[in-house]
Amino acid sequence: MPSAILDKDQKTSEVVRRRSLTPPISIYENATSYIVLLAMPGADEKSIRINVQNERLIVEANLKGSPDQNAQEKYCEMRLGDYRRELEVGDSIDVDKVEATVTSGLLKLVMPKSKHSKSRKIEIKSV
Repeated sequence: MPSAILDKDQKTSEVVRRRSLTPPISIYENATSYIVLLAMPGADEKSIRINVQNERLIVEANLKGSPDQNAQEKYCEMRLGDYRRELEVGDSIDVDKVEATVTSGLLKLVMPKSKHSKSRKIEIKSV
């Protein structure tokens, strides 16, 4: 995982963790951006919220917990509920240019690097 973007779920309060599912995540980096993929089955653009607060990116989604209000659960291997994931981004991304798309429950965030986080080669001069 890039050092500029760190997973901060371990600092999330125990109450929030018990209530929310933590979606699996993949983070990629190229010369200009970080690309983050989050698997959130059942989530669509209306149920997902993405915010940046205190140098943290917070992704949340609220889903219905039962397919039928009158149905009683008999067996369940698939949990439905709320998703929550927090990433520490610091000043490494340009928050105003982040783009988000969701396709079949896969959320993709393209987060352009800020000017300070872009690497550059420093030329060494002999004296």
